[in-house]
Amino acid sequence: MKLLVIDGNSIVNRAFFGMHPLNNREGFPTHAIFGFLNILRRMEEEVDPDGVCVTFDRKEPTFRHLAYADYKAQRKGMPEELAVQMPVLKEVLDAMNIPCYELAGWEADDLIGTISRRCEAAGWDCRVATGDKDSLQLVTDHTYVELVTTRMGKTTTQEMDPGAFRAAYGFAPAQMVDLKALMGDSSDNVPGVPGVGEKTALTLLHENGTLTEIYARLEAGTLEAKPGVKKKLEAGKQSAFQSYHLCTIRCDAPLDFVPEQALRRPANRGLLRELFLRLGFQKLMEQMGLDQEEAVQGSQAAVRQAETVEQVTEEARWRDLLAQWRGQTVAVLTLPDLSALVVCWDQGEQAALFREETLPTYGSFLREFFCPEIVKLGYHIKDVMSRGLDRGWQAQGFVFDGAIAAYLLAPTDGSYELDKLGAQYFQKTLPPAKEYLGAKVWKDAAGAQAAGQVMASHAALLFALYALLPEKLAAFGLTKVYEDIELPLCPVLAEMEQAGMLVDEQALAQFGAGLTAGIAALQEEIWAQAGRNLI
Repeated sequence: MKLLVIDGNSIVNRAFFGMHPLNNREGFPTHAIFGFLNILRRMEEEVDPDGVCVTFDRKEPTFRHLAYADYKAQRKGMPEELAVQMPVLKEVLDAMNIPCYELAGWEADDLIGTISRRCEAAGWDCRVATGDKDSLQLVTDHTYVELVTTRMGKTTTQEMDPGAFRAAYGFAPAQMVDLKALMGDSSDNVPGVPGVGEKTALTLLHENGTLTEIYARLEAGTLEAKPGVKKKLEAGKQSAFQSYHLCTIRCDAPLDFVPEQALRRPANRGLLRELFLRLGFQKLMEQMGLDQEEAVQGSQAAVRQAETVEQVTEEARWRDLLAQWRGQTVAVLTLPDLSALVVCWDQGEQAALFREETLPTYGSFLREFFCPEIVKLGYHIKDVMSRGLDRGWQAQGFVFDGAIAAYLLAPTDGSYELDKLGAQYFQKTLPPAKEYLGAKVWKDAAGAQAAGQVMASHAALLFALYALLPEKLAAFGLTKVYEDIELPLCPVLAEMEQAGMLVDEQALAQFGAGLTAGIAALQEEIWAQAGRNLI
């Protein structure tokens, strides 16, 4: 049996500082949680453990603070953007049925040490995932450390077993404490021996074995070292042994733990899905299969859709529909090239598909449909307006753009596909847009009907978004931005795309030449200061 124990504070800090900031649609920071979960899932895949648990530090002083008042005294408090994510992270871990351990007066490292030794006593192997090299002192034949590094969102791990540790340091893992006692640890404000750095400390340990033996030989006059080093050792003896005590991970914490408590169990998928929706973790939902979960009936009640989509192929029929739609609100979703569109009405319960390929009077239909008298809910309406201008008419009558509203509420999300918005706001699982985008899906009548049905489900969602998102925009004080700036800009931008702009070719060429000359001058200056050509 094998247990994976995660050093919670170490991993969440690396996730927080190693990733670009992320926020959910309410502006709540989420990147520490997101990064932590990605590292957790990666470690589960690499280690393939039978059990998983996480340890966390607590705010109260530990026995180390009581022994040395300056222990970690230089550290700043946890950033507020990280602190607010910690309780939510623990909620997520609870929903995943991963036990978390923390104990007043003890550090997470001590809990890891205690857990690892109890695993060994029970015949289990233990893998410690951490970014902190202090834990390397715990390495044995049955306890390995998975050293985690995160930079610019990319995570790497290095497994340290006894052989890997000895190859890296030249002595046994337990002597990591001796190394820290000599060289100190600035991250924890552990003094070590003043004036003794890592290189000198490694040499002393390679030649003498342990801290105790170094000082025994120093007192006996048999220590082989430079006079300056001996003087530093003599002056720093008390500091060295105090540092040894501070750096030693305790393995006897009074923790209520047996390995069987951490055996992997199925997650509470409903609760986890709810949390991920709140956090905006659509990608994680897809990876964990949570996007296919049945949503609560009440959450889906606001989203209606037509059971079947009518394909309109006759002019008389579309003229009847236009007369019916005048004076009411419809939702429209088009293909990017405007070669087909779906219109939904009656809050999405009815839908019709119009295709250029099968409707001879399609051009006339478009021109008359996009009149101001038919009130429309749309999606990326600027693109629709631009394609309309390509065909020689203006697309009018829009009062809502689901993409713009979603963007204003969550400008860092990066994508605003309708299936994603359905999951985020209504716990509604919709097929992806790829099922109607692309020429291949429209190659025959059956494919066109299926593609139109998916388009209709997406178009129908616009009614639910229209009922919800304006309220959210108002709550964030964004109504004027949406109504007075974003929506009116759509036709302006569409016309600008059509008109294009005049370019002064000569001025651009001169500007480019100036940039090239400036770069060359800077390069020469850098090479001169470096004393050599760097290419």
